[in-house]
Amino acid sequence: MVRQNPIIRVLGLLKTRKKAVLFLFLLVFFSLILDLSVPFITQNLIDRFMAFFKNGGAAPVNILVFSAVGILAVTVFSRFLRSTYDYRLFMEVTQREDAARRAVLEKYYKLHVMFHHGASSGQIIGRIERGASAIYTILHDILGQNFVPPVIIFVGVAATLIYKDPLIALTVFWPLPVYIASIQRTMNRIYEIERKVNEEFEAVSKESYDIAANILTVKKFFQEKPELDNQMKLLRKARVTQYSAERLWKIMENLQTFLATAGRIGVIIVGGMFVINGRSTLGEFVLYIALNNMVYVPTANLANILPRLRRNLPRVERLFALLDEPVLVSDKPGAVPLPYHGQKIEFKQVTFCYGKENRPALKDVSVAIKAGERVALVGRSGSGKTTFVNLLLRSFDPEKGSVLIDGH
Repeated sequence: MVRQNPIIRVLGLLKTRKKAVLFLFLLVFFSLILDLSVPFITQNLIDRFMAFFKNGGAAPVNILVFSAVGILAVTVFSRFLRSTYDYRLFMEVTQREDAARRAVLEKYYKLHVMFHHGASSGQIIGRIERGASAIYTILHDILGQNFVPPVIIFVGVAATLIYKDPLIALTVFWPLPVYIASIQRTMNRIYEIERKVNEEFEAVSKESYDIAANILTVKKFFQEKPELDNQMKLLRKARVTQYSAERLWKIMENLQTFLATAGRIGVIIVGGMFVINGRSTLGEFVLYIALNNMVYVPTANLANILPRLRRNLPRVERLFALLDEPVLVSDKPGAVPLPYHGQKIEFKQVTFCYGKENRPALKDVSVAIKAGERVALVGRSGSGKTTFVNLLLRSFDPEKGSVLIDGH
């Protein structure tokens, strides 16, 4: 079975919340439009002042007051929209996290006994907790301040700069393809390392839960120190792997800072030459610098989201792997609820085997037990007594034959 991309699956959690997501998008869109208007107000104010100093005439007091009031109003309203966006986003994301947690726990409770026999409950619960937290992180990063707003800013600033001066636009954006190309290989390495980190920390969690569940046995045999030493050994191993990923992150951050600074210097040089040559006004020069900052400050957040996504994707994949586990024991459609008091239970030619390679634990067993009868299951170890009871409780279904209660 081909598994769907984990990011697509995480975003699929929002498919029933399309109106809410659209509302969030509109909130952040209008907020960013308001933010984008501030540099233009500032440009107009500076150009009016420069014209006043050059040509004289009436002092632009009205322009100064209107600009100040406009910037204040725009900033306050933008902040209000952004706060509303942040609050509603937090509500949506936490609700999706809780819904995913419920779905996985429900699936975990329904899984067959054979799965639970072969899995560590501590390891599974740790996987669920980390996976649910990863869903929150991915959704909040994508819809929050680290992805959607930077993308909108990028598109808005790119359109503005191309309209104002294509050469300035090229100067602002040339480092981005270089950065993306340079980090692609590093991101793939981080992804593989983070998968290993998750597996090693799951082993730490498994060991912790196992010790906690059997602490009395540990104390009876005076194994506190050996168990503690083993825990620390597993933890150190996981940390060493984790630190290697952290070093790669820092390399990416330094590269991003270098390229962002190169872009800013390029804008200052090219924009300054345009002012000297009379191609641009001083107000436009300030506008270019402001727009450059509007691109690279959120782009830094966008650069940070990529490693975080790489860190959390393996956790989400392991969560979805649990959700994709087949349910081997389930009721047929239209199954009849059993009455409280039955007449008899019956095994009809029941065969059950633990794994295809093993011999059957029960083979062609047929027995009927009436209500009120006392029946003893006698046999050596491994003869199928526990399997008989587990089949009766429907911990798993027989491979052949039927287990019936009152003929059902």
